[in-house]
Amino acid sequence: MANWVTYLSIEMNPNSARPAAIVGKLTKLGWKPVWGEFDFAWTWGSKWHPNGKNAYYWNTIQKAHKTLQALRVDFSFRTYQKGKETGWTYWH
Repeated sequence: MANWVTYLSIEMNPNSARPAAIVGKLTKLGWKPVWGEFDFAWTWGSKWHPNGKNAYYWNTIQKAHKTLQALRVDFSFRTYQKGKETGWTYWH
């Protein structure tokens, strides 16, 4: 089965939390910092089911969404089959 990854892009504004607070909150949730087109990544491994029920996916996204709203940042999620991403990304 293919491995899937969700990438998170963040845009800060003058009202956003400090960068260290943003990184700290997201890494506590399990997001991995990356370099390149995206800022963070989440690998799903066997927990991603493209044609099935993805309760784990939605719970993870919901937690991140709530956290990012509290940090007052703009954000977007993109999910790709690993290795078929657009752009470039380097993992830490």
